[in-house]
Amino acid sequence: EYSFLAIIQALEAYHRATGSGNYMKQKDYAPVQSALVTAIPDFVQPDHKTALKSRIQYGYEYSLRKRMELILESVPSKLASEITTGASDFIQRVVVTRNYLTHRDESQKALVFEKRDMFNAMIRLRMLVEFLLLREAGLNDDLLATTMTTHWTYKNRPRML
Repeated sequence: EYSFLAIIQALEAYHRATGSGNYMKQKDYAPVQSALVTAIPDFVQPDHKTALKSRIQYGYEYSLRKRMELILESVPSKLASEITTGASDFIQRVVVTRNYLTHRDESQKALVFEKRDMFNAMIRLRMLVEFLLLREAGLNDDLLATTMTTHWTYKNRPRML
């Protein structure tokens, strides 16, 4: 669980550092933020109000789901399909699993990765982080994608268990 959460945090941090990962500019969000904070009813307890204000503060930033979609769109399709194993619900399950591990919200428990699947997802996401970092180092996308989908050191990593 810790490794899964750490790799998700690495992907979010990477996207924040390299992407234009916001729904809107922070300065343009200020009036929205102000309106949302003002709309918090007076009967809400002060500590709860502080928590809500904290959540609202970052409402201009992309969600994990949006970040993952953008990152996967930026990699060659043959590598993206290897990482997601072609499953259309991969991002959904990653997001739900991260949210469950962080907040223990039982409402989405049916979509949470079982331990084995979580491990395999973490291995695939680690391969994605490696690709992104090697790309940043200047290696060609097609060369990386070909290597990561055919070379023996990578070929079986997405399905270790």
